[in-house]
Amino acid sequence: ETSARNRAKLLIGAGVLVVLVLLMVGITTTAIVLGTQVGGDGGSGSGQNDVDESSAFVLPDEDEPFDDDAYDSIYDDPYKLDRNKTLEKDLLETKEYQLRLDINVFTNRTDGVEKFLSVLRPLTGLPFTKETAMESVRSEIEIDASKCGKRKFDEIRIRNYLSGWNANHSTVDIKYSKKTLQKSEAASVDILPDKKIYNTSIQKIEQDVHHCYNKYSRKTMAVQVPYKMQIKTCSDIVRLFPHAWDEKNPTKATPVKSTDYWWLYQHSGYLLNGAQFLSSFTVVYHDLNGAINGNETPSHMSEWSIRIWSTKDGMGPW
Repeated sequence: ETSARNRAKLLIGAGVLVVLVLLMVGITTTAIVLGTQVGGDGGSGSGQNDVDESSAFVLPDEDEPFDDDAYDSIYDDPYKLDRNKTLEKDLLETKEYQLRLDINVFTNRTDGVEKFLSVLRPLTGLPFTKETAMESVRSEIEIDASKCGKRKFDEIRIRNYLSGWNANHSTVDIKYSKKTLQKSEAASVDILPDKKIYNTSIQKIEQDVHHCYNKYSRKTMAVQVPYKMQIKTCSDIVRLFPHAWDEKNPTKATPVKSTDYWWLYQHSGYLLNGAQFLSSFTVVYHDLNGAINGNETPSHMSEWSIRIWSTKDGMGPW
């Protein structure tokens, strides 16, 4: 059972994260401290946080050092996208802040979500109601494309939405990232979608903010593909993202690296300054039954995140 001292540390950790997010998008510290409304029609306004005996989130492990320098570059990256360049003209700009979930609390994920949101509601003023939540279950199939070329991608995934929001749809995404990747370098990575799917794809450059480091990534997602499509060879990937590799290895096999099942519980909207946000619980299971019924201990990969878009729904400057 978590001690009172540790619970206080956890609450402070969540508060610091939310403060960083809201300050980044221009919300005043006064609004946070007083619990005043940021968006929507909820929020207690009391500024008081009642925390249950168990916390739904955890702070960094003590043996993982905190990198103060990592946060120095979060708000002041000097590179500005050039909308006249082919590789940059349709890139959305986002930042995603992430916290690892305490999987023991989320054995009962309904209670886990409520414990977490009971902290977020007074901190943000956002209602986060059941009525406005988007709930879904999807399979997450990661593809091993290591034999397709020299360029190594962080992720190539097929997502099949099995129930709830977006059911009976699939997406395929490709993501390039590394801890030393700068924004300018990420913007220059050519993973443009094929011209046949260009207008139905999403391209973005995102800054991932973790508790001890932050990094950039570039991602392209094809959002209109056959339901439960399969990727068996490099040519299946190249048909979607033709510039992913300079090498031509069309017949090389692309085996499945892993398959997990994700339960998602999301809220989206706009803050008062016009910034779009998406709050997401992604609770990960190794089998479909766990994702559907929510009665098993989830994977350590489970997290809560909040994604913020730059102005003009990601097309404008920060």
